[in-house]
Amino acid sequence: MDRTNATRQATSSLNAFDRLDSDTAGKILGCLVSNEAPETMKSLNALRRTSKRLRNIVENDESTGALYRSLSRLSKAIDIIYRTAIPESGFDYPDDNPGHRAYAHVRIEAVEATLHLQPAFRKRELVAHVMNMEHGLEQAWAIGRLAGNLKIFDQIESNAILQKSFEYFSDELEGMSDVLMVAGGIALVEADVRMTPLQRRMVQTILESNGQHHVLDAAINICQKRAERRSELRTKWEDKISASRTGCSVSNLDPIITGIEKSIQELVTGYQGSDYGRMSKAAEIQMHLADLVKRTIDTHQSRGFEREHREGSDFGR
Repeated sequence: MDRTNATRQATSSLNAFDRLDSDTAGKILGCLVSNEAPETMKSLNALRRTSKRLRNIVENDESTGALYRSLSRLSKAIDIIYRTAIPESGFDYPDDNPGHRAYAHVRIEAVEATLHLQPAFRKRELVAHVMNMEHGLEQAWAIGRLAGNLKIFDQIESNAILQKSFEYFSDELEGMSDVLMVAGGIALVEADVRMTPLQRRMVQTILESNGQHHVLDAAINICQKRAERRSELRTKWEDKISASRTGCSVSNLDPIITGIEKSIQELVTGYQGSDYGRMSKAAEIQMHLADLVKRTIDTHQSRGFEREHREGSDFGR
């Protein structure tokens, strides 16, 4: 009986929503938009599936409809690159052409700019893929890429990544010790902002016990060069955005999104060169996609604030 009443109440609420005029419904849709793109898309999709009228409102509302369409296209683009870069079965794939192969850390770098936009199950699977790799340099470099994104993983995954980082930083394998330690050091440098005081003291303890300060210095130098490269790519993208003069309308981002979609077809899914080259292009495109997602939501919200301000001013007259 309780279940029946609940169903009737839910149906009644939906019917009431269906009877709202488009302007009022549009304002309610605007309340579902947050700074988090995955949550926004989840909320809009949930509402969109409830009825044909709500689907039309979500997709065609003057403000939220443009946002939904842009986020849908960007989400699809992000998904295409992820599925191209990260093998479903993990990173233990046949090494039939080492010269053209994209190693695990290169593949992770190709998607890391938008990892925060991926669902939890994908992030969990990605960590599992890396943890299942054989102990060695390839896994160590992959751990470093995960460590640079430590804040997006849950506590269990973060602890596993840090534990592996410490293992490699203190590795004593003959002939590979320094190389593995540098890889582990890179992971710890990338993860530093997320480490606890105790974990930072552990780094110092390891350094005091093995005296390998030059290893950490090398890791810091590599991380600085990577940061400089990322900064250069961001600056180039900002210049391109500024040159496009997109204005403040979400819909004006359409030509840029179309350009990104074309780039994915040409440089990722349809690329005829090496996997390494494909992943290098994908990494740059992912940075652009992450920025476009943020710009799309920021622009939508700024337009909403402007509209509220105008309406408030008119009401006070």
